[in-house]
Amino acid sequence: MLTVETVRKDTIDLTPADFFEMMKENPSEIASFHVIPPTLGKSHDFGKVRVKLSTPRYEVEL
Repeated sequence: MLTVETVRKDTIDLTPADFFEMMKENPSEIASFHVIPPTLGKSHDFGKVRVKLSTPRYEVEL
């Protein structure tokens, strides 16, 4: 018998582009969000958007 371990995710961190795509395709999944600013000194860091999901997701731990 195979057992799969899962982790409940109430929030996810997305890139700004992924966040706008989620807003366009699935706005009902977003309960709330806040912007995490970019890190100074990192040239390719544009920050993240932390999204609180209206329905939690479960991810498989490998």
